[in-house]
Amino acid sequence: MSKLTKIAALVAGVATLPAYALDPAPVQMGGFQMIPTMSITTGHDDNPFSAADGQEESMMVSTVAPNVQFLAQQQDNIYTLDAGVVRGIFHDSTSDNYTDVTLSGAANIVLDARNAVSLSAGFYQGHEDRGTGGTQGISRFIEGPTEYDDTTLGGVYTFGAETAQARVRVSGSYLDKQFDLSGPLGDASAARDREDSMLGVELLYAISADTDITAELRNTDTDYTNELLGGRSTSLDNADLEFFIGAAWQATGRTSGFAKIGHSKKDFDSTFREDGSTVNWSAGVEWAPRTYSTLTFTTSRDEEETPSIGRYIDTISHGVNWAHAWNEQVSTDVSYNLRQEEYVGTLQDDDVNAFSAKVTYAYDRCWILVWALITQTRVPA
Repeated sequence: MSKLTKIAALVAGVATLPAYALDPAPVQMGGFQMIPTMSITTGHDDNPFSAADGQEESMMVSTVAPNVQFLAQQQDNIYTLDAGVVRGIFHDSTSDNYTDVTLSGAANIVLDARNAVSLSAGFYQGHEDRGTGGTQGISRFIEGPTEYDDTTLGGVYTFGAETAQARVRVSGSYLDKQFDLSGPLGDASAARDREDSMLGVELLYAISADTDITAELRNTDTDYTNELLGGRSTSLDNADLEFFIGAAWQATGRTSGFAKIGHSKKDFDSTFREDGSTVNWSAGVEWAPRTYSTLTFTTSRDEEETPSIGRYIDTISHGVNWAHAWNEQVSTDVSYNLRQEEYVGTLQDDDVNAFSAKVTYAYDRCWILVWALITQTRVPA
């Protein structure tokens, strides 16, 4: 993978395969590159609608996902534009089929040796599968997915050279989420329309050539814009203030990781809703015994906005993933995740166990075929 392609993949949030995997082939077009890809996935899902234990239905599920990425580089500055479509097909339930559309752009701009800016913007026309999000627990009584539009903006300013002992990052982001009222919940979906505005600052201090310690402060304001239209009687508008300390390291050429722990305080605008306070964390370790094989371990605790009941969701997640490229065309990916959900303010606590196994065949540098086996159980804790 070229430097330009690798950096752009990171900017755009594209997952990269182990070193043996066949990289997408860029097409040079004047001053930029174009990378077209087509991914076709098919497999068996034993619980596609996240039903409770004992109520699952299983079926074959397929996706067809054409995507095109444009890359341009001017000296150290990288610019990307991505456009993609995902068509999801439930072979035994055509009413649950969906079409997601993504359009996003990003820019990494190096102003000088000590100042850099990263900017991003995107539009996502997405969906929630039946039985997830606002329709959790009622998948047997409704038809079809719940559709929504996300508009996002983001930016990061970094002061300090990569080799400097101290660096500062100032970041901001904006999300506007709007639900389609023609979905299975009708006008009630309007209660979930919201705007998130985040501001944050992070200090990174190098204690060695391979290790940084970090301190981070973030504040996210969430404004639910159509609560009355959606029938909600008490506002969920809130401000979430988070503080973390941690470290990031590259222990050896084969092992890297990060860990941070902190405190989160969620203050609701409504005096009828009790504020929340939790100890949160996020950590991950990646071990690559070979350039073509990687084991990743993750754990986290976070507060999530509730799609239906409660004040928010207190979520603890643990996961493990093994990605292995057998040759330039064939790779496998096996993962397991345990997610514990507490719907704060209610009696509902769920444990979600998810396992997936995927075999990817890169037919050439543009066509990718994936076979997947997915299993998921949701049981009361």
